[in-house]
Amino acid sequence: MLPATQRELRSAYQKHAAAYSSWDEKESNISRRLILVYCVECGLKYLIMRKMQIMAIDDAAMDYQANLRTHDFQLLLKQLGWGGPYSFQQIHLNSGSYARPGNYHEMCRYNLQTDQYSKVLGYDRKLEEIAKKIKDVI
Repeated sequence: MLPATQRELRSAYQKHAAAYSSWDEKESNISRRLILVYCVECGLKYLIMRKMQIMAIDDAAMDYQANLRTHDFQLLLKQLGWGGPYSFQQIHLNSGSYARPGNYHEMCRYNLQTDQYSKVLGYDRKLEEIAKKIKDVI
C-alpha cells in the first residue's frame, strides 16, 4: 500500500461510503461490494491511526505499519478492539480456493464465483454494520 495520511484515509472512507450509499442497486453488485470493502478498510485504518495519534502510515512503528498496509479487515478490526462481534467465515470459491477477510477484495475485484452466496451476503451485512459504526465514531 502506498503511504497514506489520516486525512486521506478519512476522506477516502467518506467518498467510498457516499458512493456505496448512492449506488443504484440495479447496477453491478460486485462493484458496489468492492466499494464497501474499501470503505471499511479506509475507515478502520483512519480510526487506528487516530487512536495511535499518528498522522501517516510511515509514522507508525514497523510492526504496526505492516498491519496498516493490509487489506485484512478482520485484522484491522482486532487492532481497533472491534473484533469480537464481527466474525467472517471463509468462502469456498468455485475454483477450489477460499476467500477470507484478507483477500475478499480480490474475490470482488475479479468477480470470482462461489456457490456460497449466503456467506457473501453475510459479509455484506457485517461490512455495512461496520461502515455505519465508523460513521458514528467519526
